[in-house]
Amino acid sequence: MRTKLLYTLFALLVIVGCDEGGQSTNPLPQDTPQVLTGTVRNPEGAALSNVVVMLQPAVDGVAVTVLELGAALKDPAAARGPSALRTAVTDEDGRYLFNDVDPGSYLLEGRLADHLAASDDLQMALAETTIVDIDLVPTGTVSGNVLRENASSHVGSLVYVEGTSYVAVTDAAGNYAIVHVPVGLSNLRAQHPGFVDDTETATLTSAGEEVVAANMLLQLSTNIAPVASITPPPGPLYRNVPTPLTGSGTDADGNIVLYEWDFTDDGAMDWSDPSTGVTSFAYPNSGPVTAKLRVTDDDGAHGLAAVQFVIDGNQPPTASINDPGTVAPGQLTLFSAVTGDIDGSVVTHEWDFEDDGTYDSNTGAIASVSHTYVDFGEFTLRLRVTDNDGAQTETTIQIIAGFDAIFVSTAGNDLDVGSPAAPVATIAQALALALAQGKESVLVATGTYVEAVYFLDGIDVLGGRDELSAWDETASPSVAQAPAGTVHTAENISSSTDIRLMQLEATAGISGNSVGLFAANSTSLLSFTTCEFISASAQSGNPGIPATPGIDGADGAPGEPANCNNEHGEGGNGGSGVCAGGAGGRGGLESGNDNGIGGVGGSCGGGSGGGGGNGGSNPSSGVPGNDGTPGANGPSGTAGSNSGSIVASNWVPLWGFTGGNGTNGTGGGGGGGGGAWQQNFPPESSGGNGGGGGGAGGGAGSAGPAGQGGYGSFAVFLDAASPTFTDCRFTSGSGGAGGNGGNGGNGGIAGSGASGGFACSGDVGYGGSGGDGGVGGSGGGGGAGPGGPSIGIYTHAGSAPDVVNPVYTLGLPGSGGIGGASPGGGAGQNGATGLGMNIGS
Repeated sequence: MRTKLLYTLFALLVIVGCDEGGQSTNPLPQDTPQVLTGTVRNPEGAALSNVVVMLQPAVDGVAVTVLELGAALKDPAAARGPSALRTAVTDEDGRYLFNDVDPGSYLLEGRLADHLAASDDLQMALAETTIVDIDLVPTGTVSGNVLRENASSHVGSLVYVEGTSYVAVTDAAGNYAIVHVPVGLSNLRAQHPGFVDDTETATLTSAGEEVVAANMLLQLSTNIAPVASITPPPGPLYRNVPTPLTGSGTDADGNIVLYEWDFTDDGAMDWSDPSTGVTSFAYPNSGPVTAKLRVTDDDGAHGLAAVQFVIDGNQPPTASINDPGTVAPGQLTLFSAVTGDIDGSVVTHEWDFEDDGTYDSNTGAIASVSHTYVDFGEFTLRLRVTDNDGAQTETTIQIIAGFDAIFVSTAGNDLDVGSPAAPVATIAQALALALAQGKESVLVATGTYVEAVYFLDGIDVLGGRDELSAWDETASPSVAQAPAGTVHTAENISSSTDIRLMQLEATAGISGNSVGLFAANSTSLLSFTTCEFISASAQSGNPGIPATPGIDGADGAPGEPANCNNEHGEGGNGGSGVCAGGAGGRGGLESGNDNGIGGVGGSCGGGSGGGGGNGGSNPSSGVPGNDGTPGANGPSGTAGSNSGSIVASNWVPLWGFTGGNGTNGTGGGGGGGGGAWQQNFPPESSGGNGGGGGGAGGGAGSAGPAGQGGYGSFAVFLDAASPTFTDCRFTSGSGGAGGNGGNGGNGGIAGSGASGGFACSGDVGYGGSGGDGGVGGSGGGGGAGPGGPSIGIYTHAGSAPDVVNPVYTLGLPGSGGIGGASPGGGAGQNGATGLGMNIGS
């Protein structure tokens, strides 16, 4: 509809324009004040003469005449005389000119008969010439006649240019005239409720032309035209901000199939949708506005509605202060706000910290400020924001200066409420109260607390506080000493939990280990800052118990001597034991020249028995039994690994390995019996002497038991936990010494073989001696346990912790135990020294 060309020209620029009388002007001298000029043309570019150009001051895009009219309507006594409205008329070249235009905001408007008016808002600056060209669209009138079938009066039919809001209503004779129609082809539509629409076309070629369109006839129809309705948008409404437009339609005998909006009542439909009449439009200028809605039903009938409203100028900025929660007295706190300006920008943020009417800080376009509330109490913080057009908005928020915490002091009492003036005595009670009351922090005064601390998810524990100085933070930590059998613990921490200036000590081990802090199933949101973790020395491993020796073997019994002129001697019994000796053989029988019986072999595969002596006139003695074999010594035990293992979230030291058992000595064989003697004349005989019994073998010595590994000292023990440590110290005690391996058991002493009978020398054979049993084998010495570790941070499962600026002070790793001895076998292996490392797993 219009175009705008804006130039800024300085004093040396020469322009050609026209003065307020429409006359040509010469080049402007250097001292010429502000000038506004331009050319008015039609869409083809031809200059338009005799155009009335009006210039008047504007406020936020609204002409002062409009503002004055509004003020007069509200208060007639406030009506003023003519405003500073200036006019000019274009010359034959279409040019206009305004001299001596003061700097400021203006509304420029061009009007010419049979043309659509055009306007624009502009800004005049000091010592410059501004050129604004204006385009005017020529218009004409389209007239005609619309009759209704069987009607006696044809008044009230609606005729409009399709796709626009140019409309007319017929008189009783059916005549109509649509004015201000832009030149060009117009598609006409006539309609009346209860009749079928009719259409025609008409073409305007020049300004002021009147064209008569062909007659139209509306035939009777059963279709009922739809009804359009508009809900006025709620105010206030601002330029450059979407204005909500809510339209609807009803159709008594069908459905609405199209919704169309003409946002600016310029005759052109700007928006359409087949299913809804709800939309929005951001109007660029302020002032009164007419918007039209057209609805179309499924038979092509239309319904129209219009709404009028006013678009205001600058929209004030918005502001909201973020709630900082409870702020700590004496500590610098950052305050921030969410501010904005939908039609501009926020240029100043002014802060009044006590709401005393004095703004203490102006942070410009920055929506944040830092401030320290020195005293405890409740304060009102006020923020005032200003946008680039000077509009202001204020907002406030209540600030509580204090601590959202429970307080702990060695001089406190657990029956008190945990306030700064009435602290509790234990950290455990403070945590319980914080959990019950929804507090976020526990503040711990300096001092020593003999208790195990069980940290809770989402509750900060802030140590090192001076209860005599507003609970300010000091450089000294608060000390918590866990009693024997307990440990400081942080489990299942998944939200922000800050532990600060706490010294966590283990005074004695738990399950043999000593742990300063145990953390499990926790994320990096668990953080420790300027803390120290101290573990004590760990317990030593248990030594192996000395093994039992083998059972000694018994001696064999001697062989029975013969009765020289009568009975033979029986063999002696073998010695008893785990491997018994063999029995001696009997002497030959006295009834004849009988041979002696051989001895029995020793048990467990021992020595063989001796053969019996031959009987006769020259009888022989029995053969001695063979000795049993000694048992084998057991192998030595090896040492255990110093790596340990995790059982139920506890580090368990490994044991050494036991030595091997010795084997039994075998029994000695029994001696053979002596041969008998007999003569015929004079008749005389004597039985042989019995053989001696073999000695039993010695029993096997037992294996030496293993020694247990030493326990560990861990400043921090993490199980599936990855906390954050910043500026912390990790001090571990010594690892426990490994237990010695147990000594292997001695093998049992072997039993001796007994002598055979030796009566009737020269007449009968002697009994053979029994063999000695074998000595039992000794057990091998047990392997020793390894030394326990001394580690700053031990990790098991999960991600590694984030450790920043640590200091490690480690105790000595535990020494390995000594392997068990063995009298005849190998000594057990000595245990390895324990591990020592800052971070281990």
